[in-house]
Amino acid sequence: MLKTLPKWQFRTEYEFSTNNISLFGLNGNISFTRRNALRIGDQLEFRANVGAESQQLTGSFAKSSGFNTLDLGLRATISVPGIVRPGWFSNWKLNGEERTLVSLIYQSQQRQDFDRNVLKTGLGVSGLVHGRTQYQIWPMELTYANTGFTSDALKKILEEGDPLLRANFVSYFSTGVRGSWIQDRIRESKRDYLGLNLESSGNFYALLKASSKSQNLNDTIWGLPYFRFLKLDIEWRKHLVGKGESLVATRALGSVGLPFGDQKTLPLEKRTFGGGTNSLRAWPIRGLGPGSLSNYANGRLIQFGEIRLEANLEWRFKVVGPLKAALFMDAGNIWTLNDTAYNGLGNFTGKRFINEIALNQGLGLRYDFGFFVMRVDFALKVRDPALAHGKRWVIGNWFDPDWRNDQWRFEVQGDQPSLNQNGVSPVYPLFSTVFGINYPF
Repeated sequence: MLKTLPKWQFRTEYEFSTNNISLFGLNGNISFTRRNALRIGDQLEFRANVGAESQQLTGSFAKSSGFNTLDLGLRATISVPGIVRPGWFSNWKLNGEERTLVSLIYQSQQRQDFDRNVLKTGLGVSGLVHGRTQYQIWPMELTYANTGFTSDALKKILEEGDPLLRANFVSYFSTGVRGSWIQDRIRESKRDYLGLNLESSGNFYALLKASSKSQNLNDTIWGLPYFRFLKLDIEWRKHLVGKGESLVATRALGSVGLPFGDQKTLPLEKRTFGGGTNSLRAWPIRGLGPGSLSNYANGRLIQFGEIRLEANLEWRFKVVGPLKAALFMDAGNIWTLNDTAYNGLGNFTGKRFINEIALNQGLGLRYDFGFFVMRVDFALKVRDPALAHGKRWVIGNWFDPDWRNDQWRFEVQGDQPSLNQNGVSPVYPLFSTVFGINYPF
C-alpha cells in the first residue's frame, strides 16, 4: 500500500482581495521542494512570495489607483533526520520522527509610507508526539530589521504622535527562543484543532546584562534597540458535521505579547493585527482597532497591538455540484497595552474591552475544484467599535443614506475622517468583498 514520494515538488498559491473603498490586493507564492538532495533523508525547500496592494496615503481618505505597495518574501529551509544530542541528552528516548531544521528568511516591505527589510535565521527541531500531534522548538532565532525610507506624512505622525508607534519603525536586532505544539484532528472523527505558540526574546541579552559589572547597560546591541518580550498565541477550531455535506465550523484565537525592559512595545514584526480574508472580513487587512481607534481619519496607516481576541462561526452547505455556500459571523478586535496617545483609546482594559468587540456577518460562495477551493465572501459590518459609545451598532443604519454619506463622520472616536480631494465626505465602508483560496479556517 506504500507509494514512493516524488523527489521534486512545485506548489503555487494565489489570492485576490478588494473592498468597498477601492483597495485591491494580489498575492502569490511558489515553493520548490527537493527530497534527499544530500542523500541523508533530507528535505530542502525554497519558497518565494510576492504581494501587491493599492493603498491610500497616510493622512488622506482619497482613493488610490494602481498597485503602489509591494511585499517580497524569500525563505530557504533544510531539514535532516534526527537530533544531535550531546552528553546526557543522548539518553532521551525519541520515536524516530525527529528532524533538525535550519532556516533563512528575508522579507521586504515597500509601502507608500515606508520601506522595511527583515532578515531572520534560526536553528530548530521538529517531531511527532503521535499521528496528529507535532511540535517545533527553535532554541536559537536571530532577527535583524531595518527601516529605510519614511514619507513626510509618516514622519510628521511619528514626531508628533505616539512614542510607541515611533519605536516600531526603528531598526533593531533581537535573539529569541520559540516553541509550537499543534494537534490537528480536523479531518478525523474528533474534528478539532489546537495550536499553541510560545515565544521569548531577550534571554541571551538578559544573561549578558546580569553578568555585566555595569548597572547602566541599556537594551541596545551595536547601537541598535534590543527588544525583550514574551508572546503567547492560542488557536482552537471545531467542526460539527450535519446532514449531507452541511458543516458548522468554529474558531477561537487569542494572542498576547508582554514587552519588558527599556522597550515598552513589541517589534513591528511581532505585533498583531485584525481584518482581512481570514479574520474579520468586513475590515481590510490591518484595518481594525486597536480598541476603539479607527483608521478612518489616518488613511492607510497600519494598525497593530499586543493583544488579539477573535471568534468565528461559519455554516457551510452545498448548493449544487461543486458550488457551495456559507453563512458566517466574525467577532473580535486588537488592543495595545501601554499606548499613551489618543487618551489610551487603544489600550486593553477589563471594563472596556467587551464594548470594543467588532462584529460582522456575511455570505460566502465557494467553488470546489477538488485540489483547492476558490471562495468569495461578502461581509457587512454589524458593530463598529471605532464609533462613539452608544453609536456602535451600525446595523440600524444600513439603509440610511444620509448616515452613510456624511453623518457617520461625526460619530467616529477621535478625529473626523478627512474629506476627499473633491471636498466630499467619504462614504462609510459598510460592505466588503474578499476573495481567497481555500477555507478561512
